[in-house]
Amino acid sequence: MQVACEISLMAADAGLVRTDEDVISIGGSHRGADTAVVLKPVNSTNFFDLRVGEILCKPVFSAASLSQPVAVAAAAAGGEHHHH
Repeated sequence: MQVACEISLMAADAGLVRTDEDVISIGGSHRGADTAVVLKPVNSTNFFDLRVGEILCKPVFSAASLSQPVAVAAAAAGGEHHHH
């Protein structure tokens, strides 16, 4: 969720989004986009005024998935883990 909030700050600072209406901001990690939130963007000078209105989706982390190595978790999910 941090990336989705940071992206909205950068977009507002650049004048790419309005700060008086809600937007959907999408973020993620090196694995790809996995989080979407509805928020009203603010400029970075007003960072502490940023409020997330709704979480549309976010990853679920269980204790079991956090204790497994990434390659094992990817194999269990039917995917492959590639090193870049």
